[in-house]
Amino acid sequence: MAVNTIGNKAIDKTIITGNTTVTASAGDTVLISDVSDSGNLKKAAISSLGNTVDSTFITANTTVTAASDDSILISDTSDSGNLKKALISTITDTMIANGGDNRILTDTATAGSVNGEANLTFDGTTLALTGNQTASGTITASGVVTGAGFTIGSAAINETELEILDGATLSTTELNYVDGVTSAIQTQLNTKAPLASPALTGTATAVNLTVSGNLTINGSTTTVSSTNTTITDNIIELNSGASSNANDSGILIERGSTGDNAFMGFDESSDTFVLGTTTATADATGNLTVTPSKITVGGVVIGSADINETELEILDGATLSTTELNYVDGVTSSIQTQLDAKLPLAGGTMTGNLAHGDNVKATFGASNDLEIYHDGTNSFIKDVGTGGLYLRGDAVLGLGVSNESAITCNLNGSVDIMYDDVKKFETTSAGATVTGNLTATGNVTASNAFVIGSASMNETDLEKLDDITNGTAAANKALVLGASKEISTITTATITNLSTTTLTGGAITSSNFAGVTTLLIKNSAGSTLKTIRSPSS
Repeated sequence: MAVNTIGNKAIDKTIITGNTTVTASAGDTVLISDVSDSGNLKKAAISSLGNTVDSTFITANTTVTAASDDSILISDTSDSGNLKKALISTITDTMIANGGDNRILTDTATAGSVNGEANLTFDGTTLALTGNQTASGTITASGVVTGAGFTIGSAAINETELEILDGATLSTTELNYVDGVTSAIQTQLNTKAPLASPALTGTATAVNLTVSGNLTINGSTTTVSSTNTTITDNIIELNSGASSNANDSGILIERGSTGDNAFMGFDESSDTFVLGTTTATADATGNLTVTPSKITVGGVVIGSADINETELEILDGATLSTTELNYVDGVTSSIQTQLDAKLPLAGGTMTGNLAHGDNVKATFGASNDLEIYHDGTNSFIKDVGTGGLYLRGDAVLGLGVSNESAITCNLNGSVDIMYDDVKKFETTSAGATVTGNLTATGNVTASNAFVIGSASMNETDLEKLDDITNGTAAANKALVLGASKEISTITTATITNLSTTTLTGGAITSSNFAGVTTLLIKNSAGSTLKTIRSPSS
């Protein structure tokens, strides 16, 4: 159905592009609709219309009965199909078959013949199709298309069906939401609960349920059966609205035959959180009996203390008490390192000084029998217990001041006493040797004898010198002459062991024997050789 052709040539839109102003010569003609003759198309000379062709002059495509000198527009195939004016007299053999008012002319494929389509008319305003028409392409209309129905493919749409869309404001996307609805939407809606305060009369089963408002469930038990329950809320509140509570609250995990149920919650009786197992079920109330269970975590944070697994391993298997653990309080470095740096009680080698403050004593013995200390002025080594104080060395024992020796004790040898680091007294295997003078302010007692140079004096010899008086003679005492070489208190004087009969050394006068009445002269055997008596005797 070529509605835009005359003959077999299309009207090129590049030739007639719209209702534009055309400047034509006076001899040109155009097709016009004669309103006085039912709007039939007729040839009109440009000279009778002026130079302007108004689009309103051509109002319809009606059948025209033309005179021989009338002209029409035709498509010149020899000139690229451009429209040109042609005299009717030159196409007198053209036949319009099936003519009628406002019919669209179509090509009959017969030279000089066109057909007026009775079922396709255009009155200048409305394009009318009578009966069933088939279009192989797209029909585009800027106005209203009126028909009894449309068939597109296998879809036959009648007026009643199109009335559904009449006045519709929904979009294609919105219309597509109807796809999949299997029964009357309103009927289905009437059986559904509204989103705002729905009142369900039975069990609601859904794959996905989204509630945009508050969800309130009243009853004794709410059952959720799903593989996983995901809650996006930050806080889950149990026992909501309670003014006080005597019931333990928490989450109960049913374990079936595996064992007692697991419970994690708050124990109201002890005011503490508890995690463990219980025989209680979901309908239990009051104080639940919960056996504490182990908990496995990556770490524990208590206050500012962040304790991880490695740190807790320290306590795993520990048997010490809290008191014993507190002994670590105040330790500032590795205990083992410190212990390794300490001297064992069993003994060891010290690498530094052992420092004691003034009057801080180093004591030895079970009863602190030996004390070594400094009182701030002097140092003391005191034996304050039982037994004696012994100072011993393996080879030499020395006592001294600064770098000088005072007493030196030699193993299997002498004991030396020094003065200003010079030996003055030395013990020997025979006794002792004094270098220099020996001054005694008291008694000097010897069990054998004193040897001075070649003189050896024993106790008997010394007895003769003990308690003698110059010029006084006494029995078994040495005789020391007085200042005048006199001898008093001698009644009998005995001279013994004379080697000669001559007495030398000075004259012996009577004054030498004052008080002597008898003088005995004896030999070495003790026999009296001569007795001399004073006259008065």
